[in-house]
Formats: sequence, structure tokens, C-alpha cells
Amino acid sequence: MTHLRYAGATADKQREALIAIVRNSASLMQTLRIARDLALPDWWLVSGAIYNQVWNALTDRPELFGVKDIDLFYHDTDTTYAAEDVIFRRAVAAFPPPTPVDVRNQARAHLWFEERFGFPCPAYENATASVANFA
Repeated sequence: MTHLRYAGATADKQREALIAIVRNSASLMQTLRIARDLALPDWWLVSGAIYNQVWNALTDRPELFGVKDIDLFYHDTDTTYAAEDVIFRRAVAAFPPPTPVDVRNQARAHLWFEERFGFPCPAYENATASVANFA
């Protein structure tokens, strides 16, 4: 069960393993470079792209196997749909095909979340608060 090789490791060892997995992923490193170049305010790479790549590395699956899209969160005080759409279109143009990308302003989440998921979410003060509430 080599996929559990870090299960009993210290937090430092697990962190080192995570960093190594991300650094060894050409796709994730490219994603991080593109996200940096987009210069989004308070941005994070989140969700399945990282989670699945860790499992893929631990179970010898291909890079980004099972990843349906690359999720980028950011936090911008301009909460208009138009502003988010401009960012979304810039991001889609920046990522090479066939990489699907989903970029969302977390300052807007409270405006649509309840209608989509059936319960409210708070207005986030920053992307960190959004990520902390995500799971």
C-alpha cells in the first residue's frame, strides 16, 4: 500500500511530499505560472487539481487524471458579474487547450451560492476565508 506511505509521517514530511508532488507536476507548475502572470488579487489554486494530483502521484496514475478543471479562486472588491467575466475570459485565453479553467471571485460567492447549493454562505473578506470555508 504505497499510497499510504506518508500516513504516519510528521506534518513536515507530509508538507515536503506535497511540495515535491506539486513541483514534479508540469501541469500544476504551468498552472501556477499562468495564475501568477494573470496577477489576480489574493488568488489561490484550489480543489481537485491539487487533491487529485497528490492521489495520482501516490497511486502511479497519469498527471491530472480525474481532474475535470483547474479551479482558481481570487478575491476582488469589484463584485460585478462583468468584472468577473473579464477575468474569466483572460484566464481561459491564458491556459493552453484543452485545459479547462474555472476562475471565480470569492467576494461574489455570497451573491449566488444559496441559489446554487440551497444554503447561504457568508460574504468573504478575503480568499483565505473562502478556502477555509470551502470544504
